[in-house]
Amino acid sequence: AVHPMHVESVAWISELKDVMYSFFFLSSIICYYYFLNNKKDKTKYYFLSVTAFLLSSISKSAAVTLPVVLLLIDYYIKRKWEWKIFTEKIPYFIISFIFGIVAIFSQKSAGAIQDLNPLFSWFERPMLASYSTMMYLIKFFVPIDLSAMYPYPDRTNGHLPIVFYIAPAVILIVAFLVYYSKKFNRDIIFGSFFFLVTIALVLQMLPVGGALIAERYSYIPYIGLFMIIGRGYVFSQEDKSKFAISIKWLYPIILVTGILIFSVLTFQRIKLWKNGEILFTDVIKKYPTLPFAYNNRGYLYFNFIKDYDKAMIDYNKCISLDSTFHRAYSNRGVLFYNIADQKYKNSFSESDIKKRDSLFYLAIKDFDRTLKLKSDNTDALIGRANTYSTLRKFSLTLPDYTKYIRIDPDNAKAYLWRGTAYYNLNKLDSAFTDFNVCLGMTPKDDNAYLWRGLVYYQRKNYKAAIKDFDQSIQLNPKQAESFSWRGLCEYNLKITDKAIDDFTIALERNPRDATSYINRSAAYCDLKKYELAFKDYCSAGDLKYALNKERFFMLKDLAGK
Repeated sequence: AVHPMHVESVAWISELKDVMYSFFFLSSIICYYYFLNNKKDKTKYYFLSVTAFLLSSISKSAAVTLPVVLLLIDYYIKRKWEWKIFTEKIPYFIISFIFGIVAIFSQKSAGAIQDLNPLFSWFERPMLASYSTMMYLIKFFVPIDLSAMYPYPDRTNGHLPIVFYIAPAVILIVAFLVYYSKKFNRDIIFGSFFFLVTIALVLQMLPVGGALIAERYSYIPYIGLFMIIGRGYVFSQEDKSKFAISIKWLYPIILVTGILIFSVLTFQRIKLWKNGEILFTDVIKKYPTLPFAYNNRGYLYFNFIKDYDKAMIDYNKCISLDSTFHRAYSNRGVLFYNIADQKYKNSFSESDIKKRDSLFYLAIKDFDRTLKLKSDNTDALIGRANTYSTLRKFSLTLPDYTKYIRIDPDNAKAYLWRGTAYYNLNKLDSAFTDFNVCLGMTPKDDNAYLWRGLVYYQRKNYKAAIKDFDQSIQLNPKQAESFSWRGLCEYNLKITDKAIDDFTIALERNPRDATSYINRSAAYCDLKKYELAFKDYCSAGDLKYALNKERFFMLKDLAGK
């Protein structure tokens, strides 16, 4: 119930699956016990056990070890070995096989199964597995120096640290002691094999994830070791041997002391899971050369704390430690883009525009590096495309948008962005198709209605355009552009009063919209409201809009100025 190594499984919301699979895993074992020991309702308990195992496997694929655990239970309770023992496990093994295969394919598709061949030989793999097993055993008794990440070891002069060569010998000694214990009872053998069977899949013989050890993997396996401790207590209190009598009071004292120490350590460990900044700062403290930790903390600083300076420092540190860490390049590229967009968003001076564009090109440079390292990095594909789009280099965006959509065809925004690029390249048919796909996926996307309305406008289908602008305004009444473009459609349909109303609303929402001043000026002029028309024309000029000299003086004369 209380162990520092179990904090990760409970405190980390992503590992709710650990708690869920454990609940159903243990429920299946309990039902199996009743199936073996009840003469009545055997079928019911068998069905419940299989069902609980199925639910456990759905919760987390680590549950697939249960059939072997049930065979261990058969061994522990000294069932007679006959075919019935194996045939009754067939449904369990079928479920185990199916979910095992699904897990392997899903981990492969997610890129979680690492290719360690370039790093570690097959001769070294057992050393890694032995070291992992040894560390799980050590941290069971001495849970200190815990970390959310335990990286693979670095080599020194081509060799692993000495402890990795010692680990197999330690495991062999432990194995011998376990084997020797069979002369006394089956408790130690059962508990040890329960631990080994349930943790075997994560000992990195098949490397899943980028960690050598993970605390969450101990959640179920430690039950086997705790059982040995529990049986030791029973032995100390009930056995009549001299040794048992000599530790009758010492054993409970050690047990209670251990529980108190574990409780304090667990309480302290929980504090490190308060948020990502605290957690990854702790990882960096323990592994200061781990690129992954800097990238993750940088991502947190950028996306959640909005501290761009700290994010930049962490991304730079990650890249300096590992120049092939493609995610850090793509994350830094996104950071460069956002710094440029936010810092110079409302600045129109020539020098600021140059500074903004230089940051955009730094972003593109990082996206280029990312895609050289990993050509299907979706963040880099969409990031580079959006950056080129902001620089109005729309023809350069299309290959990236198209490749991104091939990888992730369910991302509605990607169709919207590619459609925008097509629109700006005057490829209206392609743009129209993409906007329709986007709206098919997200029928409440106000921007998609706005852009499709623009396509209708370019085709001079003003009534259809107005319908789309109406939808855009209904979904987002704060957006100025939809009012401005609807006003233009109304102006072209000679609904001048309505057009003026929409231009006015557009300017209320965006007073720096020079184009709306120009358009409202034209509408006022048609209604012979020349003074208002001249005033709007001048307002557009104040916003650095390039005015037509002849029209300026014409409106000035008509306004009597």
